[in-house]
Amino acid sequence: MCRCLEEEVSQAHEEQSGTKRSSWVLYEQEPFSQEIEDYRDRRRTALVESMHDLRAGKSMYSRRVVSIWAYQRRLTRNGRDYSKAIKRERG
Repeated sequence: MCRCLEEEVSQAHEEQSGTKRSSWVLYEQEPFSQEIEDYRDRRRTALVESMHDLRAGKSMYSRRVVSIWAYQRRLTRNGRDYSKAIKRERG
C-alpha cells in the first residue's frame, strides 16, 4: 500500500473513531519458521542489539525492566536459575 494512501486511511480512521492511532509500527523481520532454534537465535540477536543500543545511551527501557535484568543476571552469575528463585519468593 502506498505511504500516502496509508496516511489517508489512518486519518480517516482517526476522524471516524475519535481516537488517535499509536505511533508504534510492527515490521516482520523474518518469515515464519517452525524451528524453535530460529526463534532462539532471533531473540538472542535482538537482545544483543538492544543491549548495544542501551549502552550507546538510547533510553529504551524502563528502570523496572533494567532492574529485573540486573537481578536475573546476578542470579545467573551465582549459578542459580532465576525462575526457581521467583517460585520460592511466591511461596
